[in-house]
Amino acid sequence: MDKVTVIVPAYNLQDYLGDCLKSIVNQTYLNLEIIVIDDGSTDNTAQFRLQFAHQDSRIKVITQKHQGVASARNNGLQNATGEFITFVDGDDFIESAYIANLVAQLREYHSEIASSFYKIRDVATNQFFILTSLSPEDTRFNGVYSTAEWLQKIGPSLNAVNDCVWGKLYRRRLFEQLRFPENYSYYEDTMVLWQACLGADRISFANQIDYNLTINRPELVQTRFQEMVKAYEKVHCLQEQISTMDLIDINYHYLDKNLRVALIDLRDKAQRVSDYDYYQRATGALTVLDALSKEQESNGN
Repeated sequence: MDKVTVIVPAYNLQDYLGDCLKSIVNQTYLNLEIIVIDDGSTDNTAQFRLQFAHQDSRIKVITQKHQGVASARNNGLQNATGEFITFVDGDDFIESAYIANLVAQLREYHSEIASSFYKIRDVATNQFFILTSLSPEDTRFNGVYSTAEWLQKIGPSLNAVNDCVWGKLYRRRLFEQLRFPENYSYYEDTMVLWQACLGADRISFANQIDYNLTINRPELVQTRFQEMVKAYEKVHCLQEQISTMDLIDINYHYLDKNLRVALIDLRDKAQRVSDYDYYQRATGALTVLDALSKEQESNGN
């Protein structure tokens, strides 16, 4: 049985980390290496990580000064020894067969990335919901894809699957040279997932909903300035994706639409906080995008 390394970044998660670690140690797939990286927590997070580490020898605890989730995940990667790697955020939790299902999928399709869907837990309303139009019985996207097929077909159809590193299982070789950009605050995992997909020959998907994502934690309310920075990082991330797809000659027009929406969002949020620099960047990029669209339409006629 191949070892799976589970990387769990945690920062001030005293109300969530216990449920997260309980869901991991209770997996039906037993050969796990669970690396918990405490990113300089100032609450009682240490109490939960130490309690579980004393109870389960598969848990390895790493502490570091507060440097952000990208640094924490990189620390986990640096210490990972498993043949497969998966990421679980410290405020999320997984169903008992989550890892077993992903391992089975990866083996069945001989893929390098195995992926699935997820449920959302809204802390504000204490409700769960699924962010997809796919019904649990819908298997039309199940299967294995080349990188080009994944980015062209699955990307536009199941965009939420392509946004985050969690909800997936990776062969370790994909992260031999790949690390999370520590200058990003919000979209560091999207950038890394994109690079991992480009490095994979086969990517598989199964419509299983075994991961539970937590949103709307009250302590994570963002300021208007933080919202603007997040909007800027999304724009930059999309621009990097488009540049990469252009280099490898993959159709990316659906990303152009996403970029336009992101630029409008950045422009509006920059205007709200009176940040002239970001406002000018967004309006300038929109002008260029409009000119390119008109040129493409003209060439097509």
